[in-house]
Amino acid sequence: MIKAAKQGDAETQFYLGLYYFEGKGGVVDKADTVKWFLQSAEQGYSEAQFAMGMSYNHAEEAVGDVVEAYKWFLLTGVYGDEPTGNLLGSLVEKMTPEQIIEMNQQNHDDITKALQCSDLLLSNIRVAHNRSCQDNPTLEILLRGILGDAVNITNQLSEVEAALR
Repeated sequence: MIKAAKQGDAETQFYLGLYYFEGKGGVVDKADTVKWFLQSAEQGYSEAQFAMGMSYNHAEEAVGDVVEAYKWFLLTGVYGDEPTGNLLGSLVEKMTPEQIIEMNQQNHDDITKALQCSDLLLSNIRVAHNRSCQDNPTLEILLRGILGDAVNITNQLSEVEAALR
């Protein structure tokens, strides 16, 4: 299990973090719990993102870090799970005006980075489409679908970025 987690398997990292959280090795290890949850969460594993949100919302070493808790709960929703609306609402109620500004700035920065990545991906898909599809109709259909999805994502990110300005 440790080998797979060290090799970057997000699901295994989450379950290894859970193993340390529950103290199945005989001792609860908060440092290893957070280490493995964080590595998994950063790869988009939604259960680990939720766990990070809970740790920032309740953990002793993260007291008052509602902005980080909000970020992780929000990401849980971004990657396909239904956002934890009640948790998000309760966190916003706890935030100072300065924390709300900080949260909005972080969200804007993250959306801007995602938009830059999306633009690069879109460009690469167009290049692949132009080079590869002349003799392969199946590939052309596949790349057109991917290109359409990438355009939609880029447009959505642009709308979110504009709304955060």
